[in-house]
Amino acid sequence: MHSLHDEKGVVKLFFENYSRQEIVAKAASSVSGLCDQAFHDGVLRLLYHLYFSPLALSCPPPPSLRLRVLGDLIKELETTGQEVPELAYRLHGQLSSSPRAASTDGHVVYQLTPVVSVPVWENRCLLAADTTGLRTWQAGKALLDWYMLRPDGLKDRRVLELGAGLGLTGLALCRLCQPKSYSITDGHPLVVQMLKYNVNKTLELVKDNLVMEDDAACAEFVASAADLTDLPEASAGPPEGGDTSDPGGDLRTTLDGTELTVGKLDWFKFTAEDARKLDIDLVLTADVTYNPELHEPLVRTLSLVLDNVQPAPQVLLALTDRNEDTTARLMRELASQGLKQRLLATPANNQSAFQMDEMSKVKMFDITRLEE
Repeated sequence: MHSLHDEKGVVKLFFENYSRQEIVAKAASSVSGLCDQAFHDGVLRLLYHLYFSPLALSCPPPPSLRLRVLGDLIKELETTGQEVPELAYRLHGQLSSSPRAASTDGHVVYQLTPVVSVPVWENRCLLAADTTGLRTWQAGKALLDWYMLRPDGLKDRRVLELGAGLGLTGLALCRLCQPKSYSITDGHPLVVQMLKYNVNKTLELVKDNLVMEDDAACAEFVASAADLTDLPEASAGPPEGGDTSDPGGDLRTTLDGTELTVGKLDWFKFTAEDARKLDIDLVLTADVTYNPELHEPLVRTLSLVLDNVQPAPQVLLALTDRNEDTTARLMRELASQGLKQRLLATPANNQSAFQMDEMSKVKMFDITRLEE
């Protein structure tokens, strides 16, 4: 029997880049027990949602995932004895002949609520282009979870995010929590370019109302799939190595009513004068303390903000405690620059909107100036 629940579940797994084994198992389950035309139409529904919908064409997952999921799914469907639609084989041929077929870079579309999603372009390597900023990390997701449980905590706030990486936290908070203004910053030039790409892709998703499931459009696709001669090509994403046409400077726009700014903020060059120009009441930063060499400039930046923005903003820092020595060194750096930290309760894994590592040790701190 066809399972609409499984069909919707596989779409979420696919766009959030879960393992292909989970995706294929859920996809096969959605057409399990169907026969003849019902099976044929069920497979076409899957192909539409995963490969042919406006969202799938605008924000495709990594090519390697798209190809391997389809190849494994075809093999699984062939074991049923039912006839697999010819379109699946044509699509597989197109994907396998792509020069980017082995690439692990691609979009991840995070579905935060049934109607709110955020797409980001991620590099799945731990380190790419000499930075860890080209993928999302758990402390950033935990910080997002923290505010999703307290949506009024950001309403009308003026936020600065430091070391934002790909921007998932900031983009999601703008969509869900209605801050007055939000400035997403990073110090790495390529990361800032990817930030701008992800902001523009999110604006495109909102403007065009790109959704994970559109049953009416899906039904129309299934009815006309036999007439599909030329298979549409999915978006290739940003240029490799970054957008060389980017003139630099800040990107300023509006997202769901929030004044959004994207730009470069270099902790090594940040000054008291820079701090005095800020119009903020909250600073957020997550998963930026893995490298001890960054502790001094990060803490110095926080110190300059606390001393030169009036009134002093709230500062929240989230980290994944991967190495006790590194965390202890950060605590010493905070103390040496006259700052203190207060540990906050972090969301449990079962409260998270994301697939979180059970072994992770995410900690959140409120950072303030030590009283004289």
